[in-house]
Amino acid sequence: THKQIIDGLLLGDGSIRKRAKTAEINVTTVQEEFVNHLLNVLPFDLYINTKEAHKQMFYDREINCKKSYNVCSRVDLSLNEYRDKWYPQGIKIIPPDLAPTPTSVKYWFWGDGYSVYRKSKHSNSTYVNLGLCTYCFTVDDCEMLIAKLQKASNIKFSIEYNRHGPAIVIRRTELINKFFDYIGDCDVSCYQYKWKRPNIIIQEKKDIISLNNALKLVSPTGIEYETYNISKFAREHNLDFSHLCKVSRGKLKQHRGWTCRELRSL
Repeated sequence: THKQIIDGLLLGDGSIRKRAKTAEINVTTVQEEFVNHLLNVLPFDLYINTKEAHKQMFYDREINCKKSYNVCSRVDLSLNEYRDKWYPQGIKIIPPDLAPTPTSVKYWFWGDGYSVYRKSKHSNSTYVNLGLCTYCFTVDDCEMLIAKLQKASNIKFSIEYNRHGPAIVIRRTELINKFFDYIGDCDVSCYQYKWKRPNIIIQEKKDIISLNNALKLVSPTGIEYETYNISKFAREHNLDFSHLCKVSRGKLKQHRGWTCRELRSL
């Protein structure tokens, strides 16, 4: 478990510095609760450096930085293995033999992951964007990491680019829920805000009846469903097929409390 935790920290903002014949691990966070968590789970002699809130320049603009904590280990011979594997030429890479696990991915997500609610451009509905920052890694490293993640979790990831570099993302609703199932519950309350699960149930894509796009329907209680098969959906939920079709085309506002929110491709 310690190895998986260290791998997860190094996938994020964690680093290992070389000190003569030994090495030390460093992790920076603004969450004091996470500091106490690391003190309990890492098998090293650790100490804390604190930096008060301040302002600094970031990409040509001034930003406010919160109080931060730098968790450091005393020099430790056992960390040489990680230093040699993650920094073979002095620059951090994705080790070719890295094997992602739910634990390592969870620690990575805690440190360098995000999930945010976005407003749909075509309706009042919201959706979730989820990503894992990989700005310090090359595109080749990211592609190799995606292949490893997909093999380990059976979840499809992709790469998006911004001015900071590449990020590994998930966009499909059912895959985001599958990702949270894979890494499990949040064990540290200060990061619970990152666990944004989309509240959507996906119907099987079978027996398509005149639908090229997924139809999103909202129940009277607010639960969202996506389906390609209006007929099957109507049967399973005791709804009238013809009335549900009229709701999907905008000819009726609702049917038995069910509404249609948007029509889009999955």
